[in-house]
Amino acid sequence: MILLLILANISFLFGATFEQAKCTHALKILTVDLDGGAIGSAIAAASKSFRGADFPTIEFGSASEYSTPAAVKNAVCKGDYWGAIYINKGASEKLASVISGTSNTAYNAADSVTYTYNQARYPAIGDSVLASNIQKVVAASRGFYYKSPNGTSALRSLDTANLAAVAAYLNPISSTPDIIGAQTQASRVYFNTVNIIVPTLAQLFFILTLNGIFMSSGLRAKARIRDVWLLRFVAGKVYCPLTTLTVTGYIWAFRENWAVSGPELGKSLLVFWLYMDVQWQVLESVLGSNLPMQFMPFFFLT
Repeated sequence: MILLLILANISFLFGATFEQAKCTHALKILTVDLDGGAIGSAIAAASKSFRGADFPTIEFGSASEYSTPAAVKNAVCKGDYWGAIYINKGASEKLASVISGTSNTAYNAADSVTYTYNQARYPAIGDSVLASNIQKVVAASRGFYYKSPNGTSALRSLDTANLAAVAAYLNPISSTPDIIGAQTQASRVYFNTVNIIVPTLAQLFFILTLNGIFMSSGLRAKARIRDVWLLRFVAGKVYCPLTTLTVTGYIWAFRENWAVSGPELGKSLLVFWLYMDVQWQVLESVLGSNLPMQFMPFFFLT
């Protein structure tokens, strides 16, 4: 039975990642053109060229609905989209004026496009899938710009003696990341993986140990039901905050340069305390009452 249970669980895990690249299209990226010019058209054309099962789905939002960069970022923060790309207002006009020689201002291609994603939501996905594919779109947009009427017109009017104009034409579009909840510490990949599993396993072992002590000492048979309940209730109310302090403590100890402070520490404590307390109630009230103790590890593993 143990081998069958392990086979079922591992098959589920491996099956969930089987040909995972073909599920990349389930990740939605919002694109908003706040500029309304040649750069936005090039980004749109490049986005359409990458459509496929192994590429995130890029949806185009209206500038009236997402009229500011803050509105675009808010859509990502709420979880409506995994990431977003927006073309900054006036980017195409700046590019055209530098190439034509009517402006002496230095052109920074990275100011034309900004992309954002919530790195705290799932760092492994954000860094490996979202950022890399967004950069592919931005890189491909240069080719579409050169092929567009604006690009061919810019080439005809390009003053090759003007170094700023030549530099702008050779690198018309680039991007700047504006990461939400930026995390550079290597331990970030553990936050919603190992960090969730290990404390939960520790809680199971604690409950099993508590049951063993109650049974070996004969306390369960001798004490009244009210007293047993009260002892276990107190044990749970003491154990959960201690676990919360431990987990939050080691996260903070290894946070490196993660920009978090006192308010975030308090919120983390409260959220994880709630998480551990709910699990305790489930294990104690639901499983302890309806599932024989010898089957609890099998249920927990599944």
